[in-house]
Amino acid sequence: ASATLQEGNRKYVPLYNTGAWSGDIQAYFLDANGQAGALAWNAEAKLPLPSARNIFTWRSDTGAAASFLWGSIGAANQTAMGSVAATHTTSFVDFIRGDRSNEGDGFPFRARKSAIGDFVNSNPVLIKDAVDMAYGALPTIGTSYAAFLTAKKARVATLFVGGNDGMVHAFKDNVGTGAVAEDGTEVFAFIPKTVLPNLYKLADKTYGTTALYHQFFVDGRLVETDAHVKAPAASTASWRNYLLGSLGAGGRGVFALDVTSAPTLTASSVRWELSNADNGDIGYVSSSIAAGVLPNGDWVAIFGNGAFSDSGKAVLFVVNLETGAIQSLVAESALGTNGLGGVGVVRNGTGQITSVYAGDLNGSLWKFNYDAGAASKFSISGSTAFFTATNSGAAIQPITQAPIIYDHSLGGKLIVFGTGVLNTETDANSTSVQSIYGIWDKAADSVSRPMNRTLAATRTLTEVAGAGGATFYSLTGTAVDWTTQRGWVIDLTPISGLRVVYPPQVISSTFALVSAISPAQNVVACLADEGTGVNLLFPVEEGVNPTFPLFDVNGSDGITSADTLVAGYKTKADGIDAVVRGVETCVGTTCTTKLSIQNTVSQIGAQLQRTIVVSGTPRDRIWRRILNPPIR
Repeated sequence: ASATLQEGNRKYVPLYNTGAWSGDIQAYFLDANGQAGALAWNAEAKLPLPSARNIFTWRSDTGAAASFLWGSIGAANQTAMGSVAATHTTSFVDFIRGDRSNEGDGFPFRARKSAIGDFVNSNPVLIKDAVDMAYGALPTIGTSYAAFLTAKKARVATLFVGGNDGMVHAFKDNVGTGAVAEDGTEVFAFIPKTVLPNLYKLADKTYGTTALYHQFFVDGRLVETDAHVKAPAASTASWRNYLLGSLGAGGRGVFALDVTSAPTLTASSVRWELSNADNGDIGYVSSSIAAGVLPNGDWVAIFGNGAFSDSGKAVLFVVNLETGAIQSLVAESALGTNGLGGVGVVRNGTGQITSVYAGDLNGSLWKFNYDAGAASKFSISGSTAFFTATNSGAAIQPITQAPIIYDHSLGGKLIVFGTGVLNTETDANSTSVQSIYGIWDKAADSVSRPMNRTLAATRTLTEVAGAGGATFYSLTGTAVDWTTQRGWVIDLTPISGLRVVYPPQVISSTFALVSAISPAQNVVACLADEGTGVNLLFPVEEGVNPTFPLFDVNGSDGITSADTLVAGYKTKADGIDAVVRGVETCVGTTCTTKLSIQNTVSQIGAQLQRTIVVSGTPRDRIWRRILNPPIR
């Protein structure tokens, strides 16, 4: 609920029940140490009556959203929903809306335990005032951005999450004001048209059995962003707040919502939806969609096309944020089984996107530079891949998640990314060694591209026993020789099958959090196995243990100099962790920030340190050179 770790924050836990495939969202109060306390609300208990729900779907024939009612969705969508919808019409639509009067024996539809479906991979996003894109330096429009940030603070928070009942849900949440009666009430839902052909499965009485397996629907990543674009029906642009999402494993589609007025949302809040029907290069997009403004002033959404597109190419999509108009750039077209993953973005001093990095299923990491003359406004840097990832046995290491990008102390950028894929049962059972890399993109470098692991210093990941049976991990290795080498590589060997399929996270200007998981392998019926995870928190330029203790390894209920130096810990394969932080405190030249790394059911505390460098004589003025000054 907040980027700051303080009393009154909330933790949002999406739930799923296997077999019944029902779900819930539970919100808990957090204390100042990040520990979950009392239940603030749960969505199932607050779900409005089916007739009162504010549910919409996309109509391609009109290029706009409409109420999800049989008489409003249009003939094309009615046909797309198939024979079950054609037979039962309004009663089928009412079932999807949550009506349970036609469920069970003697009735046409499956008996549900809840009208809310399961939540598996989609991440909850709380829309209020947490996002600041630092657009104040943009030419002309930047001067009005501060007022927009202030206006966002006055909104009631709204929690968005994608569910496998076919909907993106939005729940009202007066976070920070204590428990409020309407907290947890669904105020909006959107059913992408791409999932309409599969909705009949939710009503089938064999759903969730071996006769008709569980289906993913809206299961991809959601991301919030700001943009200076036209509001619905407006003639001039203004600052707006957008939510971008994909269907993940639920289908080959992406969408954009204008959530500026949340929690008050209408059909016009749905700005666009795109699928493989619009462009055959769109596959299953499982990573966050990046967004921002280009140097020419265009506001765009940028994403890799994902796996299993019709063409099997690796393609970068650049979509007009306001209109949904598509441009694309093919990075690799020869394999036929490829796909481009998540996109990491580089912005200049005014906040404009100047380059992006993305990896593909063939282990190639690509750099795309802004190119005003190109149709997509991007071109491939050097006309070839930036890096090729293979393990020590020369096996290709697929890259699916967005790289994270840091300034290197010697200039240029340090690109941190992990390898691994989890799209199929074969992927889940793979034990091929995957890795985490930190590779230097050195300006005017003479090293030929694509680079490979021979230019990376190796790191060793070893287990360290902690108190109470906890397992921690140490990262060791010799310092990188930045004259002859271009980075480091960590092979994920302590646990068989480890791979990076969740997005790495920037924790500070020098630290990253990278989660690796080993999914349950060769699981048979009636056997539960959640898999294993490893979270690594480490300084990115060195790629080894920090010089100060990060975790309470010895179980003393505090992080002190007596704790062993480590860079990570063992956890479960339970999804993407959220990081909340305390206010930095400084004693002398040492500044400390407490972190709480939250997973679904618990949290672990960590502690970052930095040293204030004091040199020279204090002056009463400072100056800096202004790069890319705005033109008036």
